Order: sequence, then structure tokens, then C-alpha cells
Amino acid sequence: MEDVRKKAQEEGGIILYHGGLPDGITIEEIDLDKLGSQQNKKNRTYGGFYLTDESSKHWSERYASERNGNIHGFLIPDSSRIVEIEGSNIDRLSQEERRELAKHYDIIKGKDVLGRVQYVLLNKNIVSAIGIEKIDIKK
Repeated sequence: MEDVRKKAQEEGGIILYHGGLPDGITIEEIDLDKLGSQQNKKNRTYGGFYLTDESSKHWSERYASERNGNIHGFLIPDSSRIVEIEGSNIDRLSQEERRELAKHYDIIKGKDVLGRVQYVLLNKNIVSAIGIEKIDIKK
């Protein structure tokens, strides 16, 4: 992760975090349309690839601690097209809504139902670096 932090300092950008991915995952292997098993109801297509920033990184750490202890950091360049959705949570964006937004934006920024800041990655080609750090696993 130090390489990603150094690149962010040199080139700018924001590091966003995701907990629980496998050790050697590549950006190509990440499924931006993965359905969220916890939030789907019949005939719904909620899902996506969710990330946190520093203000809500503890949630990525929590997910990592319940899985494999991995926290991945994704460096997002300053030039990325980010849309901020206010006034509603972004947990329940359908696949169709995400695809429509992806025509104009790379990332969605908003809040979940608990008010935590989170991001939905729409265009994985903008990720300029990926790093990993380990945390303790809950037993």
C-alpha cells in the first residue's frame, strides 16, 4: 500500500478502500456488476463495487476483518469524473442506473442507509494503482 500512497502524493488523486478481496486480485477480475446478496429482493439488480474513503475506511476494515484480513486501496486520479448523489442513499442503485451513470461518470459518491460515505466504481479503467494491506481477522 505504501507504493500507492507514494504515487498519490506525487501525482495526486484519492485512495479508496475495499475490504475482503483475494490477495492477488487484479483490476480486470473485479466485477462492477456483482449483485449484492444482502440487499437484493426478488426481481432487483442492486449491487456494484463499493469503496470507502478515509472518513469511512473503518467499514472496509470491518469487512476485511470478517473475511480474509485484506484491505485493497485503489488510486483514483483527480481527473476522474465523479458525481455526488445527495439526499438519498446509494446502496440500492440498480444495474440499469449504474450503467446509465457510467455513460457520463467514472465514480458515484454518496452515502449508505447509515449515513456512511461510500463510492461506487463505474469505470475500472481509471484506477491508476492498487495496493494491499493486512489487518487482524476476527475469530
